[in-house]
Amino acid sequence: RQSPDITPVAPSVTLFENHLGGRVAIYAASLPRTLELHFATPYRRQQLTRILRWLAPEDYAIGVETDRDLYLLIGDLPDGGVLLHALNLQADPIPSLTLTGDLSRYASMSVLNPQNEWETLPVRLDGETIAVPTPLNYLQSCTLLLRP
Repeated sequence: RQSPDITPVAPSVTLFENHLGGRVAIYAASLPRTLELHFATPYRRQQLTRILRWLAPEDYAIGVETDRDLYLLIGDLPDGGVLLHALNLQADPIPSLTLTGDLSRYASMSVLNPQNEWETLPVRLDGETIAVPTPLNYLQSCTLLLRP
C-alpha cells in the first residue's frame, strides 16, 4: 500500500497462481526491514503463516505461531501423524503453544507427561489454529503427538 505521494506506508503482498499450479508471493516492501518491523505484530505473523501454507500446502502440515524464542522440532510419522517437540529458550514463561495448519486431519492430540506416558489433551482439532494448554517455563520442553 502506498500513499498518494508514493510514500510507502505499509507492506503488501500479491499472490499469483499460474495455469500449471505454480504459486508466487510478491511482497511490495523491503523484506529485511519488513521482517524486523511489520512481522512483529500477531496479525502480520498470521498473514505470513497463511501465505506459507498457501505457497506449499503439501509441505506445511503444522507449525507453531509465536514471538518467543522457541526451539522446535517437527517430524512426520508413517501413519500420517506428527510428533512435535518445543523448548522454551527465554526467561519468560510461555502460557500456551499456538498450533497452525490443517488440524482437522488429526483425530487426537497427546502430550508426553513427566512419567513418560502419553496423556490425551481435551482439545478440538477442527480448525486452522488452536491454543494448546501446555505452559512452558524457562528451558522447559513439551512433546506433542497428533494422530490421524
